[in-house]
Amino acid sequence: MCLPNSRPANFGGVPPIGTATGTVTVGGPTWTLYSDTSGSTQVYTFVATSTINSFIGDVKPFFTYLATNNGYPASTQKLTCNLTSSIRLPLSCADC
Repeated sequence: MCLPNSRPANFGGVPPIGTATGTVTVGGPTWTLYSDTSGSTQVYTFVATSTINSFIGDVKPFFTYLATNNGYPASTQKLTCNLTSSIRLPLSCADC
């Protein structure tokens, strides 16, 4: 998971995986949370409900939210980040 999405959900023709499960406020902004599986992998996507031009924050509150509200097994997981080449964000996932 890599955050945030400062473009509309379908920027570059790639919509979020899954269906919207509601809106949540984490790390300041409000997000629409999408959830589904891709193969055997559970996927969560936080999409900003309004444009975010810059975001500086800790990703831990997002994982805490998922562990508390969605049964995310945080203690047995590791964090990986992926960005498609078509998305340019002021956020670097190199340090995730």
